[in-house]
Amino acid sequence: MSVLVAFLVLQGGAKGIQREIQARYDALDQAFRMRNSSVLDTFMTDDFTSDSPDGKKLDRASALSSFKGLLAGAQHAKWPRKIVRLRVEGSDFIATVTGNFDGEFGGPGGKAHRMELASTVEDTWMRTPEGWRIRRSHMIQLIMKRDGKPIAR
Repeated sequence: MSVLVAFLVLQGGAKGIQREIQARYDALDQAFRMRNSSVLDTFMTDDFTSDSPDGKKLDRASALSSFKGLLAGAQHAKWPRKIVRLRVEGSDFIATVTGNFDGEFGGPGGKAHRMELASTVEDTWMRTPEGWRIRRSHMIQLIMKRDGKPIAR
């Protein structure tokens, strides 16, 4: 364990750090609810990467584009997430998180479709001078539904 991590744990305790990181997830959910895409990049480090079980990898620019596209097309979007486990690896904090995106999207003929994404991810958080940011996001599981019906991936 690095000196920085030991200091952080002693100062706020692991629960304090978990509360700080959970607050970042709550702020991200609020950004989705308010359709505020301008703050999305404040959640990622410059070298952010994301990967999924199917081997798809995204860099920071691609992930931001994906999130902004999702947000632009969604109505009544929300994306609450909850930390179910937090562990320390060196100076990184690895959060196992469950999340449930829910929003409505326009379809052919103007008909709205409800989209649901239930996910489990491992996010690697680091404390930066700008605050807590995600360096890596690893998708463990993703279940997608449209109008309550599973979508094949």
